[in-house]
Amino acid sequence: MRYQFHFRNTAGNLLRMALYTTYTSFLGVINAVFTAAMGVLTIYAFRQNRFLLLSLGVLLFLFFPVFQPLLIYFRMKRNLDKVKEETVLSFDERQIYVKQGEKNESHGWAEISSVVKRPWQIALYMGAQHGFVIPDSALGEKKEEFYRFAFASVKAANLKAEKK
Repeated sequence: MRYQFHFRNTAGNLLRMALYTTYTSFLGVINAVFTAAMGVLTIYAFRQNRFLLLSLGVLLFLFFPVFQPLLIYFRMKRNLDKVKEETVLSFDERQIYVKQGEKNESHGWAEISSVVKRPWQIALYMGAQHGFVIPDSALGEKKEEFYRFAFASVKAANLKAEKK
């Protein structure tokens, strides 16, 4: 094995990934505009002494900065509660090996659509909703080296697939 990482993801790690992905995209701009509009509506309702409109404005103003992250956190926590064992990811030039409790899987590098480095983790995406999230606590000082290795492995697998 060239690289091997032992870890157990937390709901906080996955929440940061979801929020980072959301708020650094166009969807984040829409969320910010909606929140600002609800702030203006709330101020208007307050000045006009309209209690129902004020209550609605406050709830909607808090939706994206407070309620949405809480909903995502509890959904991530519920999903992670199903995973009782530590995850072991092993990587070599040909494949990715996944061990979680008694379950073993292997995946080729061609199955990875992208490798994304973030300030606190590296994510290997197999699609829009599936992939491997490796936290910095597992990567340690090998983060940059592993990122270059994973990126090069995905690129090489895609070139090999294109030639066929």
